[in-house]
Amino acid sequence: MLGHLPIPPIDPIMTINAAFREDKSANKIDLGIGVFKDASGETPIYRAVKAAETWLVQDQKTKTYVSPAGDLTFVQRAGDLIFTGKTLRQDYAGVQTAGGTGAVRLAVEVAARSECETVWIPNPTWGNHKSIARIANMNMRFYRHHAFQLTGSAEMVLEDLAEAKPGDAIILHGCCQNPTGVDYSESERAMIVEFVRERGLLPIVDLAYLGFGKGLEEDKALTTDILASCPEVLIAMSFSKNMGLYRDRVGACFVVTGEPKTVGVAQSTLASLARSMYSMPPDHGAAVASHILGDEALRADWLSELSGQRGHILENRQKLCRALAEAGVELDTGYISGGAGMFCLLPLSEEAIAGLRENESLYLGPAARVNLAAIRDVTLPRVAELLASVLPSSAV
Repeated sequence: MLGHLPIPPIDPIMTINAAFREDKSANKIDLGIGVFKDASGETPIYRAVKAAETWLVQDQKTKTYVSPAGDLTFVQRAGDLIFTGKTLRQDYAGVQTAGGTGAVRLAVEVAARSECETVWIPNPTWGNHKSIARIANMNMRFYRHHAFQLTGSAEMVLEDLAEAKPGDAIILHGCCQNPTGVDYSESERAMIVEFVRERGLLPIVDLAYLGFGKGLEEDKALTTDILASCPEVLIAMSFSKNMGLYRDRVGACFVVTGEPKTVGVAQSTLASLARSMYSMPPDHGAAVASHILGDEALRADWLSELSGQRGHILENRQKLCRALAEAGVELDTGYISGGAGMFCLLPLSEEAIAGLRENESLYLGPAARVNLAAIRDVTLPRVAELLASVLPSSAV
């Protein structure tokens, strides 16, 4: 029986991570895994997280179960980050999830349970979107997203979505598009959101990098536009990046129902799905995040350190572009310098990517995704030299 298990699809990120760990080269460089790294190459713990953990150790009274919905105080405080101002709505349900991936998984499952058969997914996108849609037994269709220029995506999106039917779901990156780092301009957002509303699509907003692009307010612009225009919305949030809570798996899933009377059903559905998948989410990270969001001083310190990490990434974008130019690369890198978040793509073939990995121990993500947060001053010259040896003079 078990000998007939089908071989699962290869996860390229996990494969790259394993290869990097096994690489014995003293000069190996990892620009693949999507975690923030500071100038020393470390992934630091936020000061506010350390302070909140100290508080938790001292004040927590029990380790008994939480509910399948998780820490509802955390859910409320996480929701306050997006349901504000003109997007203040009362018609939503929410639960704590096992990370942002758990939030996307729940959101897609809710769409599937709502008799939504097809989900439209960006191309390119975060690889797990396809895996999650597949396990939810949804049909997948794809719409193009620009990787090598900052504008022009809206026309491609609308052209590809011309075949979308009312009731189809569409996954949209809330900000800091993974893997391209290219977000929609204000005018592009307006065009896409209006189309989604008029066509009657169900938006699933993957908000994995809130605060990692331009700031909390700026990074929720697409989410704000969707909430102001669309009656029904699914939102998946993650605190892995913006609080550095990677291994603690802190996320939240929200279902905006369009009618206050249906919120209770949505809440029960989320809790029931969570119960069947993992019973209930881990408490520690959410308790830490909740305490930070609810404490004025810790929240201010968190936002200050988040701003510093964001500035580090933006600076690395500029450094990489300058280094590539100095190495003789004639590629127009405006999409890199003007992008948002941790990532950008490079126009490299699979052969070139494999050659850099196998011959030079330079590890890039799938489709030549670069984690800009992992670039260090001490490794930048070598990175630029190696990339210059394989980059074309123009992007495709």
